[in-house]
Amino acid sequence: MKIVFVSGFLNNHLLPFCVELAKKNEFYFIATQDRMDKGYNRDSLQFDFVINYFEEQNKQLSENLIRESDVAIFGGSSDNLLTIRKQTGKLSFIYTERLFKGGTWRRFIPSTRKIYSNRFIENGNNTYLLCASSYVKSDVKLLGFNPEKCYRFGYLPLSGDGISEEQLSSKCNNMPVELLYVGRLIKLKRVNDVIKCVYKLTKLGVYTNLTIIGDGSERQELEKLVRKLKLEDRIRFIGFQPPDIVYYYMKKSNVLFFSSNKQEGWGAVVNEALFNGCSVLVSDSCGSAKYLIKNGINGYVYKTGNVRDMSLKAMELIGKANQESLYKAAQDTICQCWNGEIAAERFQIICNALIEGKIIDDYSDGPMSKA
Repeated sequence: MKIVFVSGFLNNHLLPFCVELAKKNEFYFIATQDRMDKGYNRDSLQFDFVINYFEEQNKQLSENLIRESDVAIFGGSSDNLLTIRKQTGKLSFIYTERLFKGGTWRRFIPSTRKIYSNRFIENGNNTYLLCASSYVKSDVKLLGFNPEKCYRFGYLPLSGDGISEEQLSSKCNNMPVELLYVGRLIKLKRVNDVIKCVYKLTKLGVYTNLTIIGDGSERQELEKLVRKLKLEDRIRFIGFQPPDIVYYYMKKSNVLFFSSNKQEGWGAVVNEALFNGCSVLVSDSCGSAKYLIKNGINGYVYKTGNVRDMSLKAMELIGKANQESLYKAAQDTICQCWNGEIAAERFQIICNALIEGKIIDDYSDGPMSKA
């Protein structure tokens, strides 16, 4: 099968999926944005399936591949090439995060409506969606797109070497329970909610340690909040850290907090934490929350901005902190379901069925299940 993936650049969130597709298909990734100066395209140079559309000598080749391929996937920065593909009537997928991060009312803005008309409204019957957020289905339904043509998808990043059985077991012995936050320290991440949660737990006599990894414009204010609540002995900031250090902390922590508001698309750190055997407490605004988290099994989903709900769910996880099954379930979420290999295999099966007009057996969970 000839498959082409058109997007701005090949990022680490989709690299495992693309590598797996390339193993069993004639596969091409067409990068539409020149972002070498920021380092985004440099890593992709090692893969011979990457074609840089922004280089003049590759434009005709890229457009021919888009017309000829059996299947095409379109991410961001590809509207002009999507138009070329739509003229063929061949099987196509649009890969997208949630559309209305700033509110569903934005669909009434003429310029926004025009952009979305090309991508989601003015399409034939052979265009489907890969939803990198549990909110995509409801978003596109508001635009008039058939929600039955939406498949669950998402970020499928590499997450280090994974966690050993010994490391998995050792989490059960943490006293006090180790909590973790990883991400930028900016307003949309709502890290102040995490700090307030630790304060509530402490007032209830539940003592934990929280490590905050990351930097950003809110760091000084967050440090001030920690001092105000007299939590200096419970919360420490260690700044930005490279991936191997982040994974080290995930392997030793019991719970990772993901507290972002609805401006967050997917939340790749959730995948990484689960893979490294860390249970996750996730806000319901996170695009991956409803896809990845099974309440009480590998983590909990709480209502965004509701510190009381967060604290109650945190108490639930702390109460299970000595149960190895919690951390094994977190690891299994990625190893047995949400990874590039399984996503690529299922994608090929769905594509073959759609091309051949066969009845598709719906997957109950994971990538390529119905959204």
